[in-house]
Amino acid sequence: MSAPSVWLITGASRGLGFEISKVALKAGHIIVAGRRGSKQTPQIAELESLGAIWIYLDMKSNDVESIISKVAQEHGHIDVLVNNAGYGVGGTAEDLRTSIQSILDVIEVNVMGPIRACRAVIPVMRQQGGGTIVNISSVSGIISFPGVSAYSCTKHALEGFTESLSKEIEPFKIRTILVEPGSMPTDFLDTTQTAVTIPRSEPYRGTIADVVLSAAASGELVKAHGGSPVLAAARIVEAVDRTGVFADRDVGLRLPLGKETQEMINWAKDFAKQAEELQDIALSI
Repeated sequence: MSAPSVWLITGASRGLGFEISKVALKAGHIIVAGRRGSKQTPQIAELESLGAIWIYLDMKSNDVESIISKVAQEHGHIDVLVNNAGYGVGGTAEDLRTSIQSILDVIEVNVMGPIRACRAVIPVMRQQGGGTIVNISSVSGIISFPGVSAYSCTKHALEGFTESLSKEIEPFKIRTILVEPGSMPTDFLDTTQTAVTIPRSEPYRGTIADVVLSAAASGELVKAHGGSPVLAAARIVEAVDRTGVFADRDVGLRLPLGKETQEMINWAKDFAKQAEELQDIALSI
């Protein structure tokens, strides 16, 4: 096993962030776990019992960078940053116009939050001679589905940011892993927890957007395509530690996880084939 490292994990109080924290703690690492609220939950208590150190970290706050700098000062270093905090917004683009603030809020958390965290941790990792940044994207960062345009645009933005970032910080021995999970049985889509759903207006009732959003809300998508958050967390920790399935292979920039993600990657192969067939047109200009 690799030597214990200091991990900072955002959005660690539930879902995939909670599972990653648990796996990393059991692997012997020091976990600084970020959470937005102050409410005590069974998940928070469980991570505490395993040794997690909780901090209040609201990814919409302008204090993200100063809080992360304080963590680095207190622990001497930050070896791994996992940008996991985020939430989903469901609703057609037209319907979202009635709640433009919902779009701004999800961009603030899903895009600007990770950017702030990366900006804070890069100088720390550069000075200590290296580290790993893990940005949790989504299958929606590969392909956009009807009904989730606001959420999908945040994950496409995170993909673009991370791909550029990875090349900028590679000379400083800072690894970057972009995780692309599909649907999972967590509370991510639970509107009582983190998800926001804008009601569909009458023109969209019965359309493909309505079907997709209804399937997501009912759990049908998870039943058909869902992966295990426990196993996904294990793969992520193994990728960082270069253990388990990654003991003899390098993960590279992107880590696709789940049946749904793999299906979308296969679809992308078809797109590449189509583009090849049209290359004479592409080159004609």
